[in-house]
This record gives sequence, structure tokens and C-alpha cells, in this order.
Amino acid sequence: MECTSRDAKIIREEIMNIRIDWIYLLAAAFGTVGEIEYTKGFVKTVPSWIWRAILPVVCIGVAAAAGGGLYQIATNAVLILALSQLCYEAIIKAIKKKIEAIK
Repeated sequence: MECTSRDAKIIREEIMNIRIDWIYLLAAAFGTVGEIEYTKGFVKTVPSWIWRAILPVVCIGVAAAAGGGLYQIATNAVLILALSQLCYEAIIKAIKKKIEAIK
């Protein structure tokens, strides 16, 4: 299958129409981390690598639920994944350290 100039134009237009809604992305990242942490509370025996494998899948699902074209979903998924890691490091780990300090 060859890529015609019409196909290239459609792809270029879709890429140029990608919107980045930072409030949505931050909320989605925070929610994703919260959901993973909530689920961890019920399933204590799962190795940590499983959670690292599940996180991208959840991020893709959240990005797909927001809609948009394929490139919009891919961009959102990557940004949600990156922000989820930052949310985990900045919020969850900080809270866990404070709780440990109180004990």
C-alpha cells in the first residue's frame, strides 16, 4: 500500500490539530495513579513489575475515552503516562514518607 499525497495531507492535518489540554491530562494522570494505588490495596501479592505493565494500558484507555483521532489519543496517552509517573513521585511517595515519619 502506497502513501499518496492525499494520505500525507490528511495525516499532517490530523497531527496539526492535536490539542493539549493540561488540566485534563493532570486530572487523568492523578486519577490513573489513584486508581492503581486503590487497586493495590486489594491485591497485595502482585509483584511491582505488574503494576508498571498495567499503567501504560490504563493510560491508553483513559486517553481513548477522551476521544480524538489516533494521534491525539497517542499523544494524550504518552503525556498521561509521563505525568502519572511525576504524580506518583511527587504525591504518593511524599505522603508515604510523611506517614512513615509519623509512625
